Amino acid sequence: MNIDNFLAQRRIQAQELDRLLEDFTQTHDNLLDRINAINNNFRSANLAGYSIRDIEDLMVVIK
Repeated sequence: MNIDNFLAQRRIQAQELDRLLEDFTQTHDNLLDRINAINNNFRSANLAGYSIRDIEDLMVVIK
């Protein structure tokens, strides 16, 4: 294997890693957004007087 092929392979691998990292970061951010939304919904429901059990029952129905 010559150095040009080696460097080309490394560039391709680096690009693939960059794409994977970008995908992971986006997925991680989306998951954090969903967790925050669920936490906010729980907080709002608790303030409205619903119990955690009521909320869990509703989540089962919604799923």
